[in-house]
Parts: sequence; structure tokens; C-alpha cells
Amino acid sequence: MKTNGEPKTREQFYEIMNERIKSVDANPGSNALGTALYIAGETDKDTHVRRYTSGEIFQNLQESKNPDRGYLVGWFANHLAEGEVPFHTGVITSTKPLKVAERKWGELTFNPSKSLEEVEEYLTSSEKDTHLKLLEKRFVVPSKLQKIIDEESSKEGRNMK
Repeated sequence: MKTNGEPKTREQFYEIMNERIKSVDANPGSNALGTALYIAGETDKDTHVRRYTSGEIFQNLQESKNPDRGYLVGWFANHLAEGEVPFHTGVITSTKPLKVAERKWGELTFNPSKSLEEVEEYLTSSEKDTHLKLLEKRFVVPSKLQKIIDEESSKEGRNMK
């Protein structure tokens, strides 16, 4: 389904997300942060995104304690030069079991559906960047999906009156 403009429903958001997952390839100019932000609709291109830039994007998104399909997951680290920033990022593609689409850190291979545990295992077992210290994992709602969720909540509120 090709859409012009913003998705109006969760189904449209997920269809666009799936189209973007299919369009991701071994783009040597991209990284995990850029690919995840592209899949979630926060950027228009699958490209390299600096940690600091992705950190700014994450700050402007609604955090969630519970992961859901389409949400971004960011593994944050304390970077000596840039402060607390996403060290690695993926997009939740399934909640049962919990799977993410992500570009493997250090190799740049794209994994359209990898278990969260597998990703965390290779992140913690191969800290190649010695100036980083992993701090925590955060789930955030992409802005286009948040707009849909807010509209759904608004409609539910009007229907209850």
C-alpha cells in the first residue's frame, strides 16, 4: 500500500513500516540509528544518523514502559563526548515474542526480525566502543504513531460522553 501523507490508522502505520523494512538493504551509508528512525517514520531516508541527533529525536518522543509494535527501542549509553545518547536502536516488530528490526551494530547487516534478547546479548558481549557505558533500554512511541494513538483516545473519550 503506497500512501501519500500521514498514516491515519495503526494499520496504515504498520503497512508503511513493513514497506520500509522491505526497502532497507545493506546500505553502507546507514547505521542502526538511521535505519530504525527511517522504519519508524521519523526520517525520510535510511541514512547515517549521529548519536547526538538521534538523542534529540528520542527526547521529543513519548516514552513508554511497555513495548508495543512500531515503538522504537533505544539502548542508551553515556558517551564521553556527547553525554547520554542512544547507543543502538531498533523498532519493535512483534510483541509475542518480542522482536525488533535492527541493523547489527559494528557489522551493519540488517535483521528484519531478531529477538530482543539476541540483540542485547551481542550488545553487552561486544562493547567495541570503549568510551561508552551502557545505561538502560528505553521504549518510545514514534511521533506518527503517537498522533494516531492520541486520535483514538480522543474518539474513545467522545464516544463515552
